[in-house]
Amino acid sequence: MDIFFFKLYKNERVPIPFLDTLSKRTTDRLDKINHHIRRLHIIYSEFLLNYVLYQQQKTKSPVEIIYNSQGKPFLEKGHYNISHSNEWIVCAYDDSGSIGIDIEEYKKIKSGLAKFFFTNNEFSHLTNLPSSEQMKFFIDTWTFKESYVKLKGISIFDIKGRVEAPRRRIHFLKEDVKINGNVFYYVHGSIENYSWCVITERDFSNCNIRIVSSEELFNTLKLF
Repeated sequence: MDIFFFKLYKNERVPIPFLDTLSKRTTDRLDKINHHIRRLHIIYSEFLLNYVLYQQQKTKSPVEIIYNSQGKPFLEKGHYNISHSNEWIVCAYDDSGSIGIDIEEYKKIKSGLAKFFFTNNEFSHLTNLPSSEQMKFFIDTWTFKESYVKLKGISIFDIKGRVEAPRRRIHFLKEDVKINGNVFYYVHGSIENYSWCVITERDFSNCNIRIVSSEELFNTLKLF
């Protein structure tokens, strides 16, 4: 398994020639969005994906990608998933099995969201924690749930109050958890003030992490 991080700066400019390489799906999405950061997330997510597929498969864009009703992507070969939060975009890739990833900034908890989506045990544990520990528990629990539904290609509403995130969370250490009788393998991690979680159906021995610079990204895209 390989995880690629790209840091997006608020004053990031998109080199004009690379805009012509964007897929129709991406340009259609951009036509509906005016928010600057959201537009950058969409554009650079595709750039990062193209970079990752070239690194992993030596594949040049455009690549045929099929999406299910929840937006889960499927490739003819290999598996990937993308997440973004503010200045970080992350893409997880695995040759052999479906994968899900989520990244979230550690910030003020949303107790209403937790009460609605968390299990009763999770919400009780959250509210009984010291206030100094609540944010980390909330965000780490949320990233696990999001990465799980992205792995399965379902909605967060499909697991509302039913799937419980494991309490054992040692960052950068692979763990396993059984959900509905099936075993899944996951890794929690952090980068700057962000929590991330990746989960797969396939056991893995290595989780390789790379931070991709703008220079490296665009030098690779120039090869297309």
